[in-house]
Amino acid sequence: MNDPTEEVLDPATHDPAIDDPAVTTESAPGRSVVLPSLRTMAGPLVGVALVSLGIGFLLARNVGEQSSNAGLTSNTVTTPGPTAATVARLTTTPVGGSPSLQATTTFVATSSSVTSSTSAPAPATTGRPASTGAATSPATSTADTADTTSATTAGAGTTVAVAGTTAVTTPPPATTAAPVTTRPAPTTTSPAPTTTRPAPTTLPLGPYAALVNSARPVGYWHLDEPSGGTARDASGGGRTGVYAGGFFTDQAGALARGVGRAVRFESGAVEVADSPALRLNGAFTIELWARMTSFQNTWPGLVVKGAAASADGYLVHYDASGRVILKRNDVEVASAPGALRTDRFTHLAVTYDGTTVRWYVDGAASGSRSVSFPPNNGSALLSIGKGDQYGDHTIDEVAFYDTALPPSTLGAHVDAARS
Repeated sequence: MNDPTEEVLDPATHDPAIDDPAVTTESAPGRSVVLPSLRTMAGPLVGVALVSLGIGFLLARNVGEQSSNAGLTSNTVTTPGPTAATVARLTTTPVGGSPSLQATTTFVATSSSVTSSTSAPAPATTGRPASTGAATSPATSTADTADTTSATTAGAGTTVAVAGTTAVTTPPPATTAAPVTTRPAPTTTSPAPTTTRPAPTTLPLGPYAALVNSARPVGYWHLDEPSGGTARDASGGGRTGVYAGGFFTDQAGALARGVGRAVRFESGAVEVADSPALRLNGAFTIELWARMTSFQNTWPGLVVKGAAASADGYLVHYDASGRVILKRNDVEVASAPGALRTDRFTHLAVTYDGTTVRWYVDGAASGSRSVSFPPNNGSALLSIGKGDQYGDHTIDEVAFYDTALPPSTLGAHVDAARS
């Protein structure tokens, strides 16, 4: 229902310029202008006023922060890229949706650097080379900004990431010094030279040595030492000999295929200490290989122990005809001539069975004599390589037995040596 007091305007008499405050009419000669009313302009003006207040607040805050941070350690982060960036765009539209007037405000960030301040002192560095750029505090720094930016600081190895409104400073990675390895200085001390003579070596002798040892000798000397010193007793009886005088070791031996070596004697011998087994009381055999180089002196000898003219000694020697002779208790038993030669080694063996002395040359019988010997109590050294006089001859594989070896055994030794 209408208010009875409401005034009804007559369209015929209504003047818009007076009754409608939103429209103002200005007349001029020949034209008319229609201006928007104050109600229409109110919306844009309010928007502009609010934006202006916001800008003033931001500027005042920035000035206040710069003033309050004066005197503190400042770190500058330079951002790459353009020197200006659009931060925000504000557009207002008049109330009622009329496009007759639009107010647009654009804010542009024109600074290419972000300054962050902190009161924390820079950490001390140890064992790190000095940075060529500005020192960067490891503490987290912040700066107000409306753009999203990333940058790197000039500090060595330090990365700064500016995201949104926060600039984060990352401390550089720790540097680990390379380990230092010190090599010890080489020592120059040489061991003191030793004067100990090496043990004599024995060359393999094959089947011949095996046959000799199977006959159980009381003394067995190969005479194959490469140098002087001691002559090993291969029988296991421990009757080691000692080289003395003039001799030549490492000579070609009597055994076939170059097995074993021999010793040439001129003015020397191998000396073996006395023992009851070497006195040859009872049955015995003396076996050796020999070759004459040249005949020297009158009675050159091959083996001697004590005085052969008495009961307490014996001697094996040879004469210019090549006969070999056993002399004991001043009794001599000789072989046939030519037993000792200059062109090759000869196997020589003399046996005594308690009643008869027999000579064997290369395994064959070569003279004998019946005889009885008194006991031998002499303690003289046994000398191998000489007799009452020195000769010039080469001797190899000397063996003494306390039994009279039969011809078959002696023949087997010869065959083994030459096979």
